[in-house]
Amino acid sequence: MRKIVILAAFLVGLLSNIFASPSYGEEHQFKQPDGTKVNVRLFGDEFYLRAESLDGYTLVQDSISKWIYYAQCNQDSSQLLSTGVKYLGTAIANNQAAASLNLLKHAKLNKQVISNIVEQAKIRLYGSVGVLKVEKPEPKPIPKGMQLAPQQGIVKQKVTGLVLIVDFSDEPLTSYSVDVFDSLWNGKNHESFGIDGSVRQYFLDVSGGAFEFNNIVYGVYRASKTFAEYDNLGMGEGATQILDEALKYMDNQGFDFSRLSNNLGFIRSISLVYTGSPKSWSSGMWYHKSSYKNFSADGISSGSYTTSPASIRLFPACHESGHLLFGWNDTYQYNQENYSEIGDFDLMCSGGESGRPTPPNPYYMIQAGWATVTEVNNFSGAIADTSNDLHFYKYTNPLNPQEYYLFNAVKKTGRYSAVPDEGLTIWWVNENGDNQNSYRGEWEIRLIHADNDTTQEYNACFKQGGNSVFSEVSIPKARWTTAINMILGTKIGLRCWDIGTAGDVIHYKFDNKICNALNVVPYVKYSDGSVVQTNKIEFCLGANDFTLSPTPLNSSGWVWYEYGWDLSYGYKFSNNREVTLSGKDENFYSSFQHFIAIYQDTDGCVYSTTFDVTPHSAALVETSVKTSSSDWYNQTEVRVCAGSELSMKASTFYKLQSCEWNGSNGFKATTALVSIPKASSADAGIYKIMVVDSFGCSTEQNLTVKIDSFPSPILLSNRACGTSQVTLSLGNTTGTVRWYDTPSGGKPLAEGSSFKTPLLNKSKDYYYELSTIDTFHLGAVDTSIGTTKYIVNGNGSTGEYGLEFFASKNFMLKSVKMYVVDTIFQRTIYLMQGGPMRQTQIPNKIGEQRVALNWWVPAGIGYQIKPSFAHLWSNISG
Repeated sequence: MRKIVILAAFLVGLLSNIFASPSYGEEHQFKQPDGTKVNVRLFGDEFYLRAESLDGYTLVQDSISKWIYYAQCNQDSSQLLSTGVKYLGTAIANNQAAASLNLLKHAKLNKQVISNIVEQAKIRLYGSVGVLKVEKPEPKPIPKGMQLAPQQGIVKQKVTGLVLIVDFSDEPLTSYSVDVFDSLWNGKNHESFGIDGSVRQYFLDVSGGAFEFNNIVYGVYRASKTFAEYDNLGMGEGATQILDEALKYMDNQGFDFSRLSNNLGFIRSISLVYTGSPKSWSSGMWYHKSSYKNFSADGISSGSYTTSPASIRLFPACHESGHLLFGWNDTYQYNQENYSEIGDFDLMCSGGESGRPTPPNPYYMIQAGWATVTEVNNFSGAIADTSNDLHFYKYTNPLNPQEYYLFNAVKKTGRYSAVPDEGLTIWWVNENGDNQNSYRGEWEIRLIHADNDTTQEYNACFKQGGNSVFSEVSIPKARWTTAINMILGTKIGLRCWDIGTAGDVIHYKFDNKICNALNVVPYVKYSDGSVVQTNKIEFCLGANDFTLSPTPLNSSGWVWYEYGWDLSYGYKFSNNREVTLSGKDENFYSSFQHFIAIYQDTDGCVYSTTFDVTPHSAALVETSVKTSSSDWYNQTEVRVCAGSELSMKASTFYKLQSCEWNGSNGFKATTALVSIPKASSADAGIYKIMVVDSFGCSTEQNLTVKIDSFPSPILLSNRACGTSQVTLSLGNTTGTVRWYDTPSGGKPLAEGSSFKTPLLNKSKDYYYELSTIDTFHLGAVDTSIGTTKYIVNGNGSTGEYGLEFFASKNFMLKSVKMYVVDTIFQRTIYLMQGGPMRQTQIPNKIGEQRVALNWWVPAGIGYQIKPSFAHLWSNISG
């Protein structure tokens, strides 16, 4: 039996109704290699997809033959293995070979493997950082106290995006006209194809009229290549090529790109819509989000974009616009195929129906500036909450203002008509959380299910006749995930009860703990007797001890807690009002530099203040050099030719307070930047630099200067009588000799230790140049072009080839030869060692060229030269 190992799930040849947004069991049709068509169900999104037969058995696809087979997991569920039995599109009972395998339904990879696949997919799409950088405005802080909701129907912000419709000679657009796409995106009363309004109308509705999103729909643009040709390129390459050529075409046709909304100079929203069906998942023309910034016109540049098939669906268009416009995260978990934790209650999860998407969650609507909140921490009384409005109620963790609950009444009408339940929704927010890495229980946002069953959403709302109480003793119960709350055992103090029936207005009550207003004020006592009101302390290690001394002055009721970058982890370390910290013990600060002083009164009310302590050790110093042949480069050793100019400078991470140089030949200076106009052998040696930064931290750095000089050449012959040629010969030379008739610049007349002049009848000056570059290292003259290659690693992801090398000693890489085969992209060549070290832009012209680099390369291993937007081509003919 033939075995095929598939680490990522399959996708191939799918029809035009697939999109990059989440899919949960939707049915799609595929073509087998023999031409037969089979229906499968898909689970996942653009980062990871798994396929099942219609009766629930997992399927995989052979990446070479393209046959779809039944699959099973290996022992630890880290791989999906083909059984070698072809899927015929029928129930397994009608396939004798498959039925005999006794397969389990819904075979899945384990969550960690899926998470790894997702991260690899992100890297393929977005680069090594693994995330897409979205050009978005800073999120607005959530206001406190009673505030009015935005007035309905008043537009507060207008954004204009670009929708680019593309087809191909082998995949012409036949299903819909451009007018249909324009109605989908911009229509005022669009109800065709089972769709409730347009993208524009959706955002107007869910924002209460605060956000108007219009799009210029451009097309149909016919791409220069066939869809099949683009689909044979790497993931995303075809889309960026199309985007580049289409935008340039629009520019040549006089399109005014300044009509589009921009953020920091980048087009805020580009939706690339094209015909054709990608033949495989995660390659070629598969649908994705990414960024392309190599086009500029009318003072604006291309930026983030999303791709989608030429189909008419409202939910995917709104979901992807949420990513592009606001940087909203997906709120479903990539390693879960069941979206019902939040499900259809949120646009950024499964989001309702294809033609009737539901609004974003309350947290995202507050971030966008569309909604307001009322704090209920010190409130006990009745609430009349209008359903589906843009005013929410908020209960905040007193020890962590980034964690809170939001209360929102919903009714199944209007934009909420596709939610599975109605009543009071309760949302749990942790701004420092992450729905994709919630192993510690710290989600960014989650929906509290009234029936405590997160596997379905039909009883998720609190209301009379169901669950009408939410508190720290109810089921489900209110709690904080912040570690400090759990360690200290602080009471949550929240009780929402007597929740009424769902309707236009839901009535409910809060019976929350009432605490008096009290400020805990941070002070610091220093050894000289001074007391400063501050919560930020920075000092140089070796200083005297200091004391953190908050008020009030009560001697009891205090707890001190120290933690890392946020309150997710840490420990309790004191019950005194004051704590004294070391000014010398570096180990003490190795794990924790943040402290919170908590005061709890006799009524159980909690108050706190924080201290951020930053110790500094030796000043962080960098030495940089600049020579006649190279720009500034961080270096602790430099080689220069005798007679060349050498500049050196010292810099510190924090502001440089003072600098003192001592070097060879009596060299002394007190400025950060120093220069030797003409270096000589007397200037060689070690230069000591003593620096002091703004915190009084000092350190000494050595910079070694080596001077390379040539042996003095001997001119063997330079005279002749009458009109004649003269042979100029040099002896005692090292390296390569080139002859010129100008003191600088110009083309060499000859190369070698001897040079025969043309006929001369009077005196003439000639010049020679000596270089230590060995021609053996200049590379081949002939250009050979092969085919682009990929590195395929063990888990199936692809990377690009680079030229790898080791450096046995410090050297300067003067130049490399490049052969550019197209000018679609502006390329950059990088020196890599784990990450980018140096970079130089390649002239954007076709053909062979020598690119000057002048990079200082320290001795080391694992170096790689690698260009952007193009793989290095390899010739495998020998």
